[in-house]
Amino acid sequence: MIKATTTYNRSTLSQYYTLYKDSKKLDIRCKLNFNEHYKIAKLSFPINIKNPKAIYSMPFGFIEKEPNGQEEPAHGWIDVKDENAWVLHSSMIQNTVFLSKTMKCA
Repeated sequence: MIKATTTYNRSTLSQYYTLYKDSKKLDIRCKLNFNEHYKIAKLSFPINIKNPKAIYSMPFGFIEKEPNGQEEPAHGWIDVKDENAWVLHSSMIQNTVFLSKTMKCA
């Protein structure tokens, strides 16, 4: 496991990267201690997916939307995948709404 820590004013982001033996899976766990007023925290995870399909959770279900680079609300998790790769972003934080920007790579 590799830990990376970043600070901004009074806030701290700790990211834990775990790569498993004989697996293509990379887990990234984030812990954010957010102590800012009148600010929004945004995290970015650049991924190399050519033809992504984005599925967002919402109350009582989920929805698949065409990636267009615009922010989309999600509640709890976001699934982005293509025929070769899969990314799932989930949150253990209650009452959290994700705003996800997903776009196609050329």
